[in-house]
Amino acid sequence: MKEATGEVSMTVVTLVAIAVIGAILALFWQPITDKISSLWGEGEENTRGEVQLP
Repeated sequence: MKEATGEVSMTVVTLVAIAVIGAILALFWQPITDKISSLWGEGEENTRGEVQLP
């Protein structure tokens, strides 16, 4: 019975960790996609392969 209790508690810890990571991603999803979109657009203008720092 002890082993089953340990497995259940580990499963709960894993599910909570996944939920926390999902919540953080959901919270920061819009800024992340905005940044990627802005960098993607800058890459089209830069045809020589130079890195442009902000």
